[in-house]
Amino acid sequence: MSDFSHTDRDALPKSPVRSGALADLPALARRIWQDEGAVDDALKSLRTAGHASDRGILAEALATQGCRFPFVYTGRLAELKAELAGPLTLARRADNTRQAIGLLYRALDNLPDAAIAAQQLHYRLAQALFDLGRDDELAPVGHRLFERCGDRSWWREIGKVVALLQWTGVIDGMLEITQRLWAAAPDNPEFALCHAKQLAACEAPRQAQYSVLEHAIGAHPQHLGLLQHLARAAAQNNRFAEAQVYYERLIRLQPISSNFWHLGEVLLRRGRQDEALGAFAQVALRLEAEDLGALAPVLARFRFLCNRNHHYQDRIDAAALGSTLQASCRRLDDHLAKDEAITPAELLAAAHALSRLERTFGGLKHLRANTDFTLGELHGTLDLEAFGALSEAVYAHIAIMLRHALSERLLCRPLKSPGVIRNLAALHTAVQLTLQRPAAAREKLDWLAANGFGAAFAARLSALVRLHEREITPPLAEDRSGGVSGHVPHRMAPWEEWVAAEGLRRGATLATAPGQECGYAVVTADGKLRRGAYRLRPFRLYTVAGKPVTLRDSELLLGPHGRLFQPHPFHGPYPRASESVVERGPRAVFLRAAGATSVIEEPAVILANNDAYRIANYTHWLIFILCRLGVLLDQGLLQTRKVLLPAEIRPWMRESLALIGLGEDRILFYPRDHRVVVADAEIVSPVEFVGCEQLRALRSRMWAGAGVDAAGTASGFVFLARKTQLRRMILDEDRIHRIAERNGFRVVSPESLSVAAQVRLFSQTAGLTGPGGSAFTNILFSRAGTRVLHLSQEETYSQLWLYLSTACGVDFRWLLGRSHPAVVRYRYPIGAPYRVDPGHFERQLAWVREAREPC
Repeated sequence: MSDFSHTDRDALPKSPVRSGALADLPALARRIWQDEGAVDDALKSLRTAGHASDRGILAEALATQGCRFPFVYTGRLAELKAELAGPLTLARRADNTRQAIGLLYRALDNLPDAAIAAQQLHYRLAQALFDLGRDDELAPVGHRLFERCGDRSWWREIGKVVALLQWTGVIDGMLEITQRLWAAAPDNPEFALCHAKQLAACEAPRQAQYSVLEHAIGAHPQHLGLLQHLARAAAQNNRFAEAQVYYERLIRLQPISSNFWHLGEVLLRRGRQDEALGAFAQVALRLEAEDLGALAPVLARFRFLCNRNHHYQDRIDAAALGSTLQASCRRLDDHLAKDEAITPAELLAAAHALSRLERTFGGLKHLRANTDFTLGELHGTLDLEAFGALSEAVYAHIAIMLRHALSERLLCRPLKSPGVIRNLAALHTAVQLTLQRPAAAREKLDWLAANGFGAAFAARLSALVRLHEREITPPLAEDRSGGVSGHVPHRMAPWEEWVAAEGLRRGATLATAPGQECGYAVVTADGKLRRGAYRLRPFRLYTVAGKPVTLRDSELLLGPHGRLFQPHPFHGPYPRASESVVERGPRAVFLRAAGATSVIEEPAVILANNDAYRIANYTHWLIFILCRLGVLLDQGLLQTRKVLLPAEIRPWMRESLALIGLGEDRILFYPRDHRVVVADAEIVSPVEFVGCEQLRALRSRMWAGAGVDAAGTASGFVFLARKTQLRRMILDEDRIHRIAERNGFRVVSPESLSVAAQVRLFSQTAGLTGPGGSAFTNILFSRAGTRVLHLSQEETYSQLWLYLSTACGVDFRWLLGRSHPAVVRYRYPIGAPYRVDPGHFERQLAWVREAREPC
């Protein structure tokens, strides 16, 4: 039995049985516990008294007496569940759920363990608490249940509760919990899945996640959840043959587009191109009619526009596109106002489908916002303006769906599945904040709370809304009223706003570079050479002084007043999902209380937006981290201060630190699981690009560290392969490799080399080519006059390599290929496999080989 203590047990309505109908309830309760036949006598008494809902009333009456006969609770719970599945007002729905919670608390107090386990009452209680948003009560339910992990009869229920708690993120120490459960039953598929997910949330090594899943799949070869995660983990660990087996098994159980897509990627990487194209041919469109359900006819035109690959050569006039999208919103709104059949659950499913689609369009929208190119053919064939309009239209359609779904009219209809109202509220809040409509988000949350829904969950969302709207006095960083105790809200602000709001003092200017006009060349997919111009923005790097500032989760930077610095959208969603992040919005975040605190008293330097742990990417590290460290060394700032870096950086990162002459005696390493308070910090401003002079200075330091003779010469030609990557793969890759080798190019996989070896290789190479990726960052170490042919898909191509080429005097051009039609209709084409014309490729290799001696 449980020992829960909660007022809901005492808040249950007293027995509604009329006086005299059941003369002695305590005695009846004792009789029923000893003899089930006593139920029949009680029912006769109720019918005599004129009660229609006799079994439910009997159950409720006996529950008030703490009767330990399971029927007393399950009968009334069954009635409540049936009512909740049907049409109810919102207030009545909340009241019924509260009654169910009260009954479940009483049942856990009074029933024997066998009855509790058989009916999975802990899970039913957790689900009811989740539905009402009473998150602060979920942890005790979970902890009480986890104590039974040694008993197999509880395993199924434990797995369900753990998954629910992971989804909400409200319980602390979840990694230790899943570790203990998995250790108790490593073959249990639910425990293995939960532990692997938690390892991923804590960003543990991928091999550790894979090992957990691999152990369980042997005992459960057809378990859908295991197969999904194991196939993905195998591909991430470059175990492509195993990934193929898992995806093929998965497709037999779940033949959906995403599984066919990933199988195609794995097959292509394994050199089985025909089979890969066959798998790609099975994928559906981005937005299928089934994704929209009953709304598909209403949104037919909108679906067509979402599935269209918008190119400049056949672009839709921006005004006409905008007008069409607005008309679609009006048509949807009018339809939902009259629809008498659609349910909130159906609208939630359609909204989720559009949310997945927006991630595609949002990526293209950010690409447009972060480019220095003049939009048009010389940037790529995609009409990024059209995709930006679609991104905004997707949000507008979702907002309309959710507004109707969260209306009294629709919420009176059957909900069909648990958690619908909560999920609707979370998505509605996120969308309204993205659309800069915090008042609409607040109004809906207040309405839900007034009708009995929300509690701690709604308080947390409301705090995000309030932080989005305005500053709070006192700062919400000190206010723990918004949700579960220990989960602290923080407002986020971009760099300049953050510096001003936190009262940080502007310090020294470390480096500047003027804007610069540059040219570039593109060989189009049909073999034509085109030239264009672009402009490098001015660059400035400086410091601000902070006393004190705080670091969380490796890279989260909090000012003296508790605001969180928010990097430029170029760097992706922020903060990333992690064990420290409970809830996040566009301008605010809830962080879990830190387990340990370290205080650094000595003067230190912090790099704003030090994402070295989160994005262990060669390009990000060299350009955004290592280049700034080189400037600090050049300016002498590290003679009197030490720089703070995450203790968990990769070995190759540590190698590069040594190459630029930064010894560990000038570094303070800090663990990501600590709250690190820095008493005296100089904070170096964030960067999205770096000036040419600073890039050349980094090259000189790396050359010196790797033993490169700056006065030497370059010879030889290299093709950069991507043999372990699933993005930006080339169709007919083996043929391209053979053409390169026939023309005197050595095929190299840079990831197999040390950093020093890569520096030496590129300093000695007169010309290079290959598909785009992080390896091309090594252009930075090339000598002036080196020729570079960058293979890319024609839809869009990155400007970063131009920055590096301009800085280092490299002669750079693109050769574009065409994405296969089968692979661009499902995913947006950035990173999709593409085909380069062999004839164009060979002709451009001749251009590369014309490279002269360095200038």
